[in-house]
Amino acid sequence: MKNYKFLYLSVLAFALSCSQPKEQVKVIKIEGLQALISEDNHEVHIINFWATWCAPCVKEIPQFISLSEQYPEVSISLVTIDFLSNLDSKVIPFLDRESISLRTLLMDEVEDER
Repeated sequence: MKNYKFLYLSVLAFALSCSQPKEQVKVIKIEGLQALISEDNHEVHIINFWATWCAPCVKEIPQFISLSEQYPEVSISLVTIDFLSNLDSKVIPFLDRESISLRTLLMDEVEDER
């Protein structure tokens, strides 16, 4: 039984070390997006908007991963439009499950309709 506990703890520790830390998903407002767009560092920068609930968006992410591997000089940012309240419950688990390590930002800009 001790061997199983050790194996379980080892697998759990490995899984946690491979996951995308919450700090890696930076939460931004429109000003942060404008700053990202305005970066003038003379490199190609791709900004992709997506959401965990958008099937076509999710389907194209592997192409961005492939592009980043093929052209490491190209900077790619994935900007999710999921709600901030879904960061821990949907976004982080999705990034972990799909092994996505590209720079990921969460756009937290909700228009107040009152």
